[in-house]
Amino acid sequence: MTFERRRELRRKYRRAIKGANQQETQHQWLILLAAFYHEDDDYRFFMDIRSRFRSNGASLDDEYLRGNITARQLVRRLKTRVAEAYALALNRYGVAEIDVETPKFRAIIRKLGPEILQAFEGVDPDDSTLFCLAMAKTWHRAVQLIHDAYGLPPIRRLRRKLNEESDAETTILDGDDFETTMTPRQRTDWEAVIG
Repeated sequence: MTFERRRELRRKYRRAIKGANQQETQHQWLILLAAFYHEDDDYRFFMDIRSRFRSNGASLDDEYLRGNITARQLVRRLKTRVAEAYALALNRYGVAEIDVETPKFRAIIRKLGPEILQAFEGVDPDDSTLFCLAMAKTWHRAVQLIHDAYGLPPIRRLRRKLNEESDAETTILDGDDFETTMTPRQRTDWEAVIG
């Protein structure tokens, strides 16, 4: 991207946010970052877009561990409030074209659901380290599966733009392995729980 093009996009952003509320300002910022991604392979878009979805996921994980929702409810709510919401946001800003109703996208959820439940098996919600490890692992696994399926940058390429939110997340990212391992029997058992 040329200096002139970057300046043009920033000028357009400044005009768009003049007098705008916080929500509209954030929307225009993501439009700007999406343009930087498309035109200059700048990955800041992915960093900025993730916070709401991560927060939704962490809240749901905590509700599950505290016994406020069932395993089935956790997976269904993660599907809509995290995975689908993330995919739709990528669509909104023109970063991807993901139809969340297709078998391709549903296969991601079917694969991810048991891994999430296995990752949180036996985790004490008051043990912040174990909770953060499981949450970071499952969040990055969701991103990994969606990005792999739709030709988006892998997490290792995004890493330089990811500001780790905890030592646990740094550990997970350093390992660059987000899949929760389990036996075929464990997967089958979790699939039965999810329904």
